[in-house]
Amino acid sequence: NDKNIPLRFGLRHRAALGITEKTDAVCLVVSEENGQISYLKEGDFVLFDGTDELKAQLEKDLTF
Repeated sequence: NDKNIPLRFGLRHRAALGITEKTDAVCLVVSEENGQISYLKEGDFVLFDGTDELKAQLEKDLTF
C-alpha cells in the first residue's frame, strides 16, 4: 500500500518490494512491456537496461 511507488509499476513490482522490505531477499522483476529489469533490495529499486551492470550488482550484493 506504499503510495511512493510509481503507478507504472504493477503488482509484481509491489510484491517484490514488500518481500525485500520484510526479508533479506533480493528480487528481480522483468517488465513484460519493455523488458527492463528491476532489481529490488531492502525496499529500493534499481533499474537496468542490460545485464552487465545487473551482473555486477548481483556479484557485489551476493558475494560473501
